[in-house]
Amino acid sequence: MVVAAAGVVVFAAAAAAPVVVGPPAAGEFRSVTMLTRRQLLRLVDAPAVEAAIARAESRTSAEIRVALAPFFWGSIRDTAERAFVRLGIGSTRAHNGVLIFLVPSRRGLAVIGDAAIHAVVGAAFWTEVCGRLETSFRAGRYTEGLVAAIELLGIRLGPSFPVDPAGDRNELPNAVVVVDHIAQSSPQPEEVGADPAPGLGPRRATMRT
Repeated sequence: MVVAAAGVVVFAAAAAAPVVVGPPAAGEFRSVTMLTRRQLLRLVDAPAVEAAIARAESRTSAEIRVALAPFFWGSIRDTAERAFVRLGIGSTRAHNGVLIFLVPSRRGLAVIGDAAIHAVVGAAFWTEVCGRLETSFRAGRYTEGLVAAIELLGIRLGPSFPVDPAGDRNELPNAVVVVDHIAQSSPQPEEVGADPAPGLGPRRATMRT
């Protein structure tokens, strides 16, 4: 575990494991405001975030996903890791997936980059991404923060993970996903304005609890 600037903690386990960046555990319980699903969805302009993902992925072959979660007890970091696996982000061909995981009711977040990305950008980059998010989130500007972080990902990952015009394909949906009960053993994600992506059935619920 390496402590970076601005209270951001970088968790790095095995070399093949994803790297999680987020606030330290001691700061995870700053708010226990309960949000309904409707209230949660009102916090973020999903079409604007999805358009930002599309723009970023026109610059890079990296795959970016955004997940929102209602209030839950337990570790935000561990739950984000479950979402990372659950959504198939760790299964991209080049291991270049990124998850931005947001829990507004607890004012918590985690950013997870797969091993190939972390090997290139290092801890300082994740600190910068979290800084973009936290600055806007503290002011309640969730969409603005997400768009800024996604744009940064596209710009910085492009040179190391360029788009291949002949063979690049969108491996993961761009849709913002809402995850209910993901701290449970069989979480069921639901994409905003869309049906759940293929492959997200119970057979993929093999995450650590």
